[in-house]
Amino acid sequence: MLHITPPMSTPSVLWKSSLVDGSNFVSVDKHTLQHVKYKNVFALGDCATAPTSKTAAACSTCLASSNNVQSALESVNKPC
Repeated sequence: MLHITPPMSTPSVLWKSSLVDGSNFVSVDKHTLQHVKYKNVFALGDCATAPTSKTAAACSTCLASSNNVQSALESVNKPC
C-alpha cells in the first residue's frame, strides 16, 4: 500500500511562539506528548515533533495524550 501526503507544517500562528523548535514543530516528549519546557502543554498530530505520522493516523496517540493531560490537570488541582 502506498500512502502519499503533502508536506506538513504547523499553523503559522505557532511559528513565532516559544512552543516550537527550529523546524516550527511543537517540541514534545515522544512518550508523553508533553511539551519539553512547558509542562501544562501537550501536542499531537501535525504540529508535534513526535515520531508519528503527520496525518490523521497520528490520532491513534490521542488516548495516551488524554491520559497524560488528565494526570497533569489532577496534579495541579489537588488541594493543599
